[in-house]
Amino acid sequence: RDGEGGDFVGQKPVSFADTEWFRRAMSENRLVLGKPFVGPITGKWVSVLAFPLHDEHGTISGLLALPIDLVSFTPIVRNATLPAGTMIGIMDSAGTVIARSAEPEKWVGKIIRGTPIVEAVLARKIGQTESTGVDHVTRLYGFTTIPGTDWSAVAGIPRDALFSDISSYAVRNAAIGSIMVLAVAALAYFFSRRIERPIRAISDAAKAIAQGELGTRVAVSGPEEIAEVADQFNAMLDVRKDAVE
Repeated sequence: RDGEGGDFVGQKPVSFADTEWFRRAMSENRLVLGKPFVGPITGKWVSVLAFPLHDEHGTISGLLALPIDLVSFTPIVRNATLPAGTMIGIMDSAGTVIARSAEPEKWVGKIIRGTPIVEAVLARKIGQTESTGVDHVTRLYGFTTIPGTDWSAVAGIPRDALFSDISSYAVRNAAIGSIMVLAVAALAYFFSRRIERPIRAISDAAKAIAQGELGTRVAVSGPEEIAEVADQFNAMLDVRKDAVE
């Protein structure tokens, strides 16, 4: 916020200048999704979405940052009917768990290298396999990379549950593929539809204000965190307009 990546929590200054997400957003000048880390403010495992804000000359004047609580983020389609024991997760190239549909508070932030499925995913990147997870359950897994990151999405259906209803190899592969499509589609929807558009709206409003359009307001929409930012942004604009008048 102050040009050096600083912010204040109560009376204590906190600097984000050396964080991976801050440096990338400043150097790449685009929306970035940061690597998971323990947030200095919340003490929770988070991944930060950072979006550069520009002045009337196109120079970066600040960043709009949204930390995502990874324990609370469930990478599974809401109300989906899946076999008992189905696991969907996300991990990075170091084998660190970023999100997990089961027991996230136990696994998020942990490095699980050495687990058969993790080693298979890191070695092959995209594919299918029968393997054992960190909970020692044998599953049929499908996995793929998430574009723009070093993350992988992994979905597994317990072998026993699958073969109790499915005997055909072709149908088995179709089931795994469908789960993967749902998982990746949910991720794409979450990051692009519900987050990037409201952030761009705030950025556009900031540009309009810089050009003297003091009546500009931002539609309060998107996830609760971004809607709150938009609401506070509008309140700030009202204060500025009153001050100018």
